[in-house]
Amino acid sequence: MFPVGKARNVLGMYLPMRFLLALGCWLLLAANLPAAPLTVVTWNTKWLPGGRPNATERAKAAQMKKAQAIVKALNPDVLLLQEVADWKAAEELCSVVPGLKVHTVSAFTTRPQNLVVASKLPADSAWYSEWKPTLGPDLPPRGYAFAALQLPGGRLLLAYSVHFKSNLGGIDANVAPREEAARQLIAHIREMTALYGPRGGTGVVVGGDFNSDPDDSRYAKDHTIPMLRASALEWAFKNLPHGKRITIPAAHEFPDGTFDHILYSGLKLLKVSVADGTASSDHNPVAAQFQP
Repeated sequence: MFPVGKARNVLGMYLPMRFLLALGCWLLLAANLPAAPLTVVTWNTKWLPGGRPNATERAKAAQMKKAQAIVKALNPDVLLLQEVADWKAAEELCSVVPGLKVHTVSAFTTRPQNLVVASKLPADSAWYSEWKPTLGPDLPPRGYAFAALQLPGGRLLLAYSVHFKSNLGGIDANVAPREEAARQLIAHIREMTALYGPRGGTGVVVGGDFNSDPDDSRYAKDHTIPMLRASALEWAFKNLPHGKRITIPAAHEFPDGTFDHILYSGLKLLKVSVADGTASSDHNPVAAQFQP
């Protein structure tokens, strides 16, 4: 028999009963505490490394160093990137954040402006795919990078990095490819939610350069962001004043704009902000903190 008021642990040591009771209470409370906040960052890195096609090695090293400083300061748990050359560049960028692992990098056949999903969370699965060319041989261009990330408690976070059609040639001429990409993205999210949902529930986060600005009247005919919001995705910027959500500073004929967005579901948004990325890119990164 054990001595009165004490219990033996697996090492054969005797522990006061009040210690065991306190430990039990702590474990019970810990089990019911919310998971730590999750920081999700999306960023168009502008042809990383180098800032343009066929950049010199010196230019590549200079841009990479500046981009690394920005990512290190943001310290993301989930990093969704656009315009990255390849897997090597993605790993070099992520190496400055402990635990941040590259899960997938696209290898698009049309242009080397690739998408990345990296995270401190383990990935159940990850891949990329091009959009179905329903509007022409390369339209809509590019596609998505996707990872099903394992959240504490058994849930999965379905994470997407996207880069929709640019406005090269005019805004109106590029609306259809963006909206078609949005339709295909919505269909894929529904398919993945049905696939992964029975395993413990899912959250969804989509980050990227959508090349569409719902604050700009010139995009009134572009329903890309409204379509995504109508699909039950929340827009992280919805309560942030326009002046605080400038992700692409004015250049040429385009004024300050908001091309880069985070949309989500199944998560609680705590805060969202736009960081200064102009030392390395023509886009600013967006950082959103969620309670999963």
